[in-house]
Amino acid sequence: MTNYELYISKIEFERTLNENYHLYSGYGLTMIMHQEIEGPNFMKMRIEIYKTKDRPGAQGLYKRYQSFTQIPIGKDGSESPGFIAFRRDNYFVKIIAVRNLQDKNNYLKNVAQIINFKISR
Repeated sequence: MTNYELYISKIEFERTLNENYHLYSGYGLTMIMHQEIEGPNFMKMRIEIYKTKDRPGAQGLYKRYQSFTQIPIGKDGSESPGFIAFRRDNYFVKIIAVRNLQDKNNYLKNVAQIINFKISR
């Protein structure tokens, strides 16, 4: 693990999301968690978890990614090369390959399944 950040206030959301704050602010954010994971051979990925007040908030955040290839993760899941997004309950999750990730999407899908399982508990 190279970095872990947890944000729970509007001021932290604004500072973290910068110019993208307006894209996220209307969905009732209650928590943002960013984490970078680094593995062997300088492999690196970024996980972003957004918790909203309710399920429609998470669905709204996911909406811009629903045109990607659909995958069976969470309530709704989608992928593109080096990227996975899904929603479950009032959580919206993005997982991004940052550097040297072999077999990118299979690895990202495995991580997404683990997060999905943790959220569902």
